[in-house]
Amino acid sequence: MQKKLGKITTNKKLDNQTNAPPGQFVTEKFPVFSSFPTPEIDLNTWKLDIKENGVHIVSYDWNELKTINISEVTEDFHCVTQWSRLQTTWKGYLTSDILEEIKINSNFKFASIYCYDGYSTNLLKTDLMNPKSILAMEFENDTLKEEHGFPLRLVVPHLYGWKSAKWIKEINFTQDPIPGFWEVRGYHMNGDPWKQERFS
Repeated sequence: MQKKLGKITTNKKLDNQTNAPPGQFVTEKFPVFSSFPTPEIDLNTWKLDIKENGVHIVSYDWNELKTINISEVTEDFHCVTQWSRLQTTWKGYLTSDILEEIKINSNFKFASIYCYDGYSTNLLKTDLMNPKSILAMEFENDTLKEEHGFPLRLVVPHLYGWKSAKWIKEINFTQDPIPGFWEVRGYHMNGDPWKQERFS
C-alpha cells in the first residue's frame, strides 16, 4: 500500500492556475509518498549499478560517485495525486553527465530503475538523459532526508513524481519497456503531467 506522511495544504497566494499542469494545485508542502518502508542504507556498502539488458556495465560506490561534478537543478515537481510544488532545488549528479561516457547500444531506448526498497519504475532513455534529470543527494540546500530518498534519488522533473524513484540502486537499459511498480498497476508508461498521463 502507498503510505503518505505529511499534510498537503494550499497557499492562496500562489498562482495555481498558470504555473502548474492541468488538474494540479500548488502547495508549499512536500509530502512523502512511498510504496514500501524506508530502507536502511549503509554508505560503506551502497553502490549504483548500470546495466544493459541485465548485463553489468559499470558500478559506482559512494566515494566514486562523489568524484563527479556537482550540479544544481531548480524545477517544478508534480505528483500524480494532483499537487505541485514550484521551483524545487536539487543538487547532485546530472544523469547525462554520468551516462555520457557509457556506450549504450542505440537499440536500447528504455531504462528500468530499481531501488533499495524494492520499488521500480520505467523511463524512456531520452527522459533519463534529459538535461534536467538529476541523481539528487540534496534538496533545498540540505542533505536528503531518509524518507525523501537518502542517499540518492532520481529526479525527473518533467514527469510525474512516481518516476523520480527514491533510494536508487540500479539503472538497466532494455530494448523494450518493462513496467515498474505503479505501471503494472495501471499507471501510465510515460507520465507527462502536461498531458495528464496519469493512467494507461
